[in-house]
Amino acid sequence: MEDVKGEIKIAIRGFKENGKDLNEFERNRMKGIVRKIWNKLYESADLEFIGYNDNTENKKLSLERAKRLAELFRESGLKDEMRIVKVLGKGSENSSDTNDTVEGRYNNRRVEIIGKNVVEKNFDLSLFNELKNQLEDE
Repeated sequence: MEDVKGEIKIAIRGFKENGKDLNEFERNRMKGIVRKIWNKLYESADLEFIGYNDNTENKKLSLERAKRLAELFRESGLKDEMRIVKVLGKGSENSSDTNDTVEGRYNNRRVEIIGKNVVEKNFDLSLFNELKNQLEDE
């Protein structure tokens, strides 16, 4: 997770080659992100889901991944104040890694969730540290 120019960006990797579903590890990680980050740390946000893929797949698949992840966020309990405002597929644009290796292609098969207009909750630092420790233990 990174905070860039007042936005929060999280990349979810782990999509099967030529598939729109996440592997089990990433699916569990995604559920933790919804419950322990978006729902607990923030009051509201406008969320964009932008799908990407490696250079062996088609652009339509990147959109299907973004749509599927947005659905999974809602199914995992994403609260209504987190508005899904955009779902896009950009194909192999903006590679985050090389497409010359298996690992690089794996990293490029991702959906980036960008939070804009994020309103943080007021809470004490001990809550943040507790959440951080929970995520590290998973």
